[in-house]
Amino acid sequence: MKTDSALRRIIEIEDEASMDSPVHRLHPVVKLLATAAFLGFTVSYGRYELSRVLVMCVYPFAVFALSGVSFTRCVKRIWPVILLMAFFGIGNIIFDRETMFSIGNIRISGGVVSAFVLMLKGVLAVMACYLLVASTGIENICCGLACLRIPGIIITQIMLTYRYMSVLTNEAGDIFCAYKLRAPGQRGINIKVWGPLLGQLLIRSADRAQTVYESMLLRGYDGSFPLRGRRGKVYSGVLYVLVWCGIFIFLRLYDVAGAVGNLIMGRM
Repeated sequence: MKTDSALRRIIEIEDEASMDSPVHRLHPVVKLLATAAFLGFTVSYGRYELSRVLVMCVYPFAVFALSGVSFTRCVKRIWPVILLMAFFGIGNIIFDRETMFSIGNIRISGGVVSAFVLMLKGVLAVMACYLLVASTGIENICCGLACLRIPGIIITQIMLTYRYMSVLTNEAGDIFCAYKLRAPGQRGINIKVWGPLLGQLLIRSADRAQTVYESMLLRGYDGSFPLRGRRGKVYSGVLYVLVWCGIFIFLRLYDVAGAVGNLIMGRM
């Protein structure tokens, strides 16, 4: 059931990439540059600048609204990243105990603030990458990378890795099904057979990879794929990149969240 669920998620992402929206119609290079700019500006904030990192949420929420990609489905898929970032932030809470500010009688330490900043940066980065894949598709992304003169071997590795995740998932599902037939009623997989099962998965994957490679050679594979992604004019999306870069620069130079907070407190 888990392997079927993983394959279904891959198919759902491909379906989302085939939708028609203003974001989907943009050239892949445009979306790659906008995503790279967002990631660069997001990670540039300091570990205590929680309010300023929070304002960067404007980009993913705007792209969600313009593209029609499901926000709920995205959150369901990236929740392990949220847990992972929260785990990494525990160390900050333990070692950085200096009080930064207080809310009533509750003292908030710098470790708590930096942990939230770390978690928020990780979630925003993964969310931006998810939006890129869900609104572009892997073939169009590879086409955009080719337009940016990325080496062909890297593009080939990205495409094959993505395309054959389903093959590896099917092999893992077959091995698990065979194990369950030989151990009926057992919950999960016994830790004693983890090594042999991983070895079987490696051998079966290598055999399948050899078969796939031989099939590719018979069809004239010469080390590169003829990309058929969207190759429209990049100039039509230059305004999209410039607008977002302008917004990111403005948010980086000016503390918008602090100014809004001071304005609200002044009126109160």
